[in-house]
Amino acid sequence: MSRFECVLCGNHTLLHRYGPVTCSICNSFFRGAISGNVVPGKCLSGCFRRKVFDFKIMCRGCKLGRCLASGMDPKKIFHRPSTPLQDRINTKTDFECLIKLQHHQKHDNRMMNRITIDDICSSYLVQMSNHNYNRASFQDINMALKMGLLDAKQFAKRFESFENLKLKERNLVLSEYGIAYMLIDQAFKTAFHSNDDKIWLLQNDSFLHTELFFKIPVEDMKSEDIFRQRRCHFEFVQELLTNLMVPFRKLKIDVFECMILKILLLLTSLFPGCVKLDDPDRIVSKCYQSLQRHSNQISKENGIERFGEVILLIGNIRCAVKHFYNMTRSTDLFRIYREDQFVNSILLN
Repeated sequence: MSRFECVLCGNHTLLHRYGPVTCSICNSFFRGAISGNVVPGKCLSGCFRRKVFDFKIMCRGCKLGRCLASGMDPKKIFHRPSTPLQDRINTKTDFECLIKLQHHQKHDNRMMNRITIDDICSSYLVQMSNHNYNRASFQDINMALKMGLLDAKQFAKRFESFENLKLKERNLVLSEYGIAYMLIDQAFKTAFHSNDDKIWLLQNDSFLHTELFFKIPVEDMKSEDIFRQRRCHFEFVQELLTNLMVPFRKLKIDVFECMILKILLLLTSLFPGCVKLDDPDRIVSKCYQSLQRHSNQISKENGIERFGEVILLIGNIRCAVKHFYNMTRSTDLFRIYREDQFVNSILLN
C-alpha cells in the first residue's frame, strides 16, 4: 500500500479525510481549530516577522491559515449531535452508580482483614461493638494505602477528564487524591464504628492508636528517637481524629456526602505538576446543587450551615494529606515506600 507525505508537515500518512493528503496529527489540529473558533491567518506570535515557516512550530492562527490554503474543507468535519447539558451531566456523574461503587469497595476492603486476622496475636486485638480490630502494622498501613489508591483510581476513571490524562499526569493526581480518598473512607468508618476516641480505623479493620507503641513493650521508651516518633505519631493521629472523625460524627456524614467530597476533591484541586482536571460538563456545579438540596432535606432549619460545614471538610482533608506525607519521613511504622511496587509508582512519581 502506497504511503504519502502530509502536505503540511511532511509526515508519512495514508489519510486524505478533509481533502488533501494530511496526517492524523494535522487532522486533529484542524478539527480542534475549527471547533475552537481559531481565526485563520491571525498571527499570534509574529511568525512572519521571525521568519517561521515550519508548520510544526507556527502559531495556531498561521497553522489554520496554511490548512485552509492547502485545500482542507471545514464542511467535511463531522460534528456529533449536541447532547442536552443535563443528559451529559447525568451520564458523567451517575451518583447512584458511584454510591454502589463505594459500597462494593468497602466490602472488598473488609474482606482483606479476614484473610490475615487469624495470624495476628490476640494480644494486639481491640473489641468494639462485638467486632475485633487489630493494631496496624506497617504492612497494614501499606495495604490500606494501596487499597485507597486502587479505589481512587477506579472512582476517578468514571470521569472522562481523568481518563483523558496521560499516565504520568494520572499518577500525579493519584499521589494526592488517592490519600484523600483513603482518609475519607477511614474517617467515615472511624466516626460510626469506633467507640474509643484514641483509635483511628483503617479500611481493613486494623487501627492506629494515639500511642505509637500501644500494647507493644519497648525497652527504652526515653530514647530521643523513640520520643520523637511517639510525639509525631500522636500529633498525626490526634489531627485525624479532631479534624476529620469529630466533624464526620457531629454532622453524621453519609455515603452520599462522602461521594460528593470525593468528586469535589478530584475536580477542584490543583495536583502536583500543576495538573488540574477540566470540568466541561459543570459537574462541580451539579455537586454543589445536589449537596445543598441534600443538606436542606437532612436539616430543614440549618441546611445552609450544614452545607457550609461539609464543604469546609475539603480543607481539613487536604491538610491531612500533607500530614500523611510528613509521617512517611517521621516514623518506622509508615515506611510504606519500601513495600509495594504499585504504591512506589504512584507516590514516588
